[in-house]
Amino acid sequence: MADATAVGHHYDPEVVLAPGDTLAEVLEERGIAPAEFAERTGLSVEHVNLMIGGQAPVTPEIAELLELETGVSAEVWANLAAAFRTYEIRIGEKTSADQGLVAGAADGR
Repeated sequence: MADATAVGHHYDPEVVLAPGDTLAEVLEERGIAPAEFAERTGLSVEHVNLMIGGQAPVTPEIAELLELETGVSAEVWANLAAAFRTYEIRIGEKTSADQGLVAGAADGR
């Protein structure tokens, strides 16, 4: 059987949501305020709010905490984080290409 990449299949979404968007939805569905969630997980309220805003990464350790408190598996959180990071990198590459920049030019490579 042919490999999907060998025949040119590629999934390149227009937008990928940050894991924090999913976290915000889960908390809202359960009626849990960010401050309460922070207390339950041992994270600071600031860190929870940064995650919700897409400004703090979901590390494997945090994915484990999220699983314990939300019931959503750590694997799902890690996959959301990886997909979002990949999307950010691709958007950065597209932005650089759109501006006529060559990768590494800014740091002298």
